Amino acid sequence: MKLRPNQLLIILVILKLALPYILQSFSYEPHRDEFLYLEQGHHMAWGYMEVPPVLSVFAWLTHAFGDGMFWIKLWPSLFGAATFIVAGRIESISTTKENTFCINYRERSSKNRLTIFADAVINCMGPESDYEKLDDPLIKNLLKRGMIKTDQLKLGLDCTPEGIIIDKSGKRSPFLYTIGPPAKSTLFEITSVPEIRIAALQLADLVTSKQDELAY
Repeated sequence: MKLRPNQLLIILVILKLALPYILQSFSYEPHRDEFLYLEQGHHMAWGYMEVPPVLSVFAWLTHAFGDGMFWIKLWPSLFGAATFIVAGRIESISTTKENTFCINYRERSSKNRLTIFADAVINCMGPESDYEKLDDPLIKNLLKRGMIKTDQLKLGLDCTPEGIIIDKSGKRSPFLYTIGPPAKSTLFEITSVPEIRIAALQLADLVTSKQDELAY
């Protein structure tokens, strides 16, 4: 039986709402980020260092409804399901004579092609992690000389957990290191300040220890 687009959409929405309650045991505590958001619900503000203020609103609602895991999981499940309905695919962006943007996109739910005009477009797709696609003179030169290479999944640079760059031949570089998002291929969870702070300390110890070896 062939499903219609609307029927498939309904199934995806139901799965998105239900799977977090089915796949994750209620015996587990919230993730550390969830603890952060819940705490912000006790300290409502117009903005925070790492997250937008609306998260504190839903954290406050979670507290109001009793702090249960059901409510903690509800909001991400609800908004995740909503993306199947309101999301779309941008097909083209062009400028107009009035210096505005003409955006042609296709709705995911109805497949209709629509056009909107905007004064600004914000790219929320994140940075390019495939270094072979970067148009940066330094990166292009290092790639050309084989001193760096991307990992197999194109998440960042190939390196060791300590941040030592692995060159094109598979050898550890004696003088090139990386830290933070470029090391996602190895460490993955290395995009926030706490992890980067620890990695910076470890890398500093590694570099200084090598300098001490050279001194002797």
